[in-house]
Amino acid sequence: MEKKIYEEIIDFLIKNTNAQNAEFAKKLIDTKYQILGIKNQLLENFAKNLAKNEIDDIFDGDIVYHEQILIIGYYIAYSKFENSRKIEMLKEFLPLIDNWATCDGVATRLKKLESEKEFFINLLKNEKPFYTRVGIVWIMRFNLKQNFLDTLEVFKGVKDDNYYVKMALAWAYAEAFTINTDFMVYFLSQIDDKFTRNQTISKARQSFRVSNEIKEEIVKFRIK
Repeated sequence: MEKKIYEEIIDFLIKNTNAQNAEFAKKLIDTKYQILGIKNQLLENFAKNLAKNEIDDIFDGDIVYHEQILIIGYYIAYSKFENSRKIEMLKEFLPLIDNWATCDGVATRLKKLESEKEFFINLLKNEKPFYTRVGIVWIMRFNLKQNFLDTLEVFKGVKDDNYYVKMALAWAYAEAFTINTDFMVYFLSQIDDKFTRNQTISKARQSFRVSNEIKEEIVKFRIK
């Protein structure tokens, strides 16, 4: 008898559990789900193999493990479904996200969804912080360079005091420094929120793609 996809996923997770890695990951990831400590490459390879087939019951069964959610997210990203179908699956997936690692891991792999850009822009207006963060991270990865000024204007409209939202904005703004440094030096002075501005400066200064000259220049924009 062929295993159901849920059983196949759980069997894979249990087989590859790493208690030592799990203890380390728990210090970095705040989630209500159980962490098994499985390396991300293993999860991604497993999901890619699943994505060779169309699976209608990928959400079936109890959701217990952090890595289980990542597999579902990666499956959506690597599946061969039409973009409209992927978006419907993402709508079902979003409520499962409760931490930065799941958000960033999945959002950065959602390639070739440019036709669905409005879906991600609308996430920026959502009151749930990880919905918003998914939107920010996806737009940063797949739309910032192509629509630089418009994207920055969209980001400026995000008004959310959640830590993970602000950190995502800072990440995106720091990434923008590698695309148009001169404009971002000006734009930095327009960021009113102290935390977001200072974190943007910190992240830009940590980047190997920002010159030492610019790193020294932007320090003066810190809000004390």
